[in-house]
Amino acid sequence: MGKNALSLSVFDLGNWEKELQGNLNSNVCYKEVLGGIPSLQRGLVWKANQIELLWDSILRGFPIGSLTGMEIPEHNPHVKQHVRIHGERLSDKATHYILDGQQRAHAVALAFYDPMEDDKCHDKSKKEQFEKRSYLWIDLGYQKKENQKRSYLFRLVTPSHPWGFSKSGDSTLPHSKIVKHMEGIDTATDQRLYAYQSFPAEATFPVPLAWVIEFAFDNECNHFVSFWNQKKEEFYEHPYFKKYNSITNETIENHTKTIIESIDKLRDYRIAFLLLQTEHIEDMQELFERLNRNGTQVSELELFYSAFKAYFPGIESNIEGVSNELMIHEAYVCVSAFRLLLHKKIGKFIANEPSSKTVISNKLDNNEITDFFENEFIELKNKVLSLVMQSEDDIGLPKAALTYIVKDSRIVLYLLFWIASEKPALFEQCRRALIALIMIIDTFGVKKDLAVKIIISYLSQSKEAVDCDCLKGVVSQLYDLEKGAKGIEKIYSPEELENILVIPDNKEKAKTINSLWDYVLLSVEQRFLEDMQKERERDQLWGFVNRIHNLRHADTILLYAQRKYYYRKFGTYADFSYFWQAHNRPWDYDHILPKSVLYWQKGIEFKSFADPWLWNIGNYRILHFSDNRSRQDSPLGENEKLEDLFLLPKEKNEYNAFLLKTSDFNDFEKAKRFVEASKNRLIEIYRKWWEGLEVDNLL
Repeated sequence: MGKNALSLSVFDLGNWEKELQGNLNSNVCYKEVLGGIPSLQRGLVWKANQIELLWDSILRGFPIGSLTGMEIPEHNPHVKQHVRIHGERLSDKATHYILDGQQRAHAVALAFYDPMEDDKCHDKSKKEQFEKRSYLWIDLGYQKKENQKRSYLFRLVTPSHPWGFSKSGDSTLPHSKIVKHMEGIDTATDQRLYAYQSFPAEATFPVPLAWVIEFAFDNECNHFVSFWNQKKEEFYEHPYFKKYNSITNETIENHTKTIIESIDKLRDYRIAFLLLQTEHIEDMQELFERLNRNGTQVSELELFYSAFKAYFPGIESNIEGVSNELMIHEAYVCVSAFRLLLHKKIGKFIANEPSSKTVISNKLDNNEITDFFENEFIELKNKVLSLVMQSEDDIGLPKAALTYIVKDSRIVLYLLFWIASEKPALFEQCRRALIALIMIIDTFGVKKDLAVKIIISYLSQSKEAVDCDCLKGVVSQLYDLEKGAKGIEKIYSPEELENILVIPDNKEKAKTINSLWDYVLLSVEQRFLEDMQKERERDQLWGFVNRIHNLRHADTILLYAQRKYYYRKFGTYADFSYFWQAHNRPWDYDHILPKSVLYWQKGIEFKSFADPWLWNIGNYRILHFSDNRSRQDSPLGENEKLEDLFLLPKEKNEYNAFLLKTSDFNDFEKAKRFVEASKNRLIEIYRKWWEGLEVDNLL
């Protein structure tokens, strides 16, 4: 193709990640070319469906677009310093950067990973790498139907989803199928399962794609049956062969003929690699930003983090380490720390989150940045980490709650870093108050950036803090701001919440209820009709109640209330990071009264009366999905303990209210009993949070 482009085979891309120097080299076109991922590149963001469809395109001979890169200049150590292939540093091996096409290159390379080879490996350092790998399988039993777009069914298993995904695309499998899959391979549901130990749960006859490629290009067997039986003998202990041990040779032969013919065509498949003719890091960064505003959407935050890694190579490992310890995305950690640095430099609150342009134009000295991320940054992390619960009886924050808070309210991490830097004593003296404060901002925040600005200003005016006096009254400062703005919604005590939500005492009023707000209107009628500033009071109530209703989406207060259960089940979960990175979790948000009792039900007289209480945290609990596997939509078992359900104070025995059937909601008294029980549980959860963190001390 000339010096401005290379014509690569799929084996070249496989070689780039695996650094193969052995049995596939006869198919590699450019042994002297090894592509690496520059630090400015974001992580792997393609979904399973995108990877599977890309391979369907390759086997059908469809083009997948060119890659773009540049040769790494040997004489520029700053540029050469920080090259990665799938997270591993390869500064002494990579010859070219991949600037556009990382996702496709990685998707292609997945075909060359053999899960059973990796499972058999006993090298500890390699095993740690394999634990982060995904593997691509092909379902040889797939039969294309007339209305289906795929000619081949590829199946991806990942560290977060070692059982794979649904056949319909990227949907995660229901917990019942996950549990069945894990039980089928003799793995406990609370035990970590790695992708190399597993195989796709939804497939007829899955085989590692690496096997099919190996058979087509590098083995002495004439028939796939013989090849498969060799693998069976070699890896007979792998869980895969527990399920597929009895498959017949005839079945294998019938399923493989067409696919082997298609795989053989890979020898001639080519992908263009276009080369940028420059040695300047500025050109590389600019090209990356232009290219990556197309394709899979890149956020401004991702562009910031890419620019940061490009301009300050070598710091990334510290950021990744802090990210893993805090269970917070590394880009969130980096942008919050960089925002603090700018704050300290210019001496005032940074109103807008730094962008990629800020990285280039900032007034910070490179040595300042390097020194900060190598020293003070680690201390800031330790302070933030001190808020996390350390034992079952600790009042600290569940680690997953911290993850959720920062995910939804990044400004909170900036605040915590600032306090850790400027008022570090607060972490020792006012741990409860800090946890309460960040949860209030996250759950009840309206203009969160403005709220944090006011908090920083409020704390800056106080003397060096050695106790919690400087935090008293801080929350009330956030209600009514300039020009009618609100930093947070006004919050009410558990006793006030109980009075706000009035349950009607007769059928006629019950039938007028359609939402949680209708319950509030009853209290407004009773208490505020004559002598209050109606509009302002109703506005405050509406804002608060709306957040209370949406607590089922803001997981942190329920997590905090159930923190003992959380810690017992997940507090020492060694590989929890794989779950939060893929937006997965090893628990359900379980309806105590099953949603099927009312959801989609028609002709039920008091359905709308009870519905608001079916869908709020009064009827939710966190529950390890292994505990939930036998429930599905069944009513509670008689042997389930009240303390494990986290229902109500022991003196309020309303257990039976969560055992109602659909027909019971035609009876007002029974429906009311459920509404009262769900409300009481909501109040109890809110009270556990309020009293546990002494929230009233901040008002």
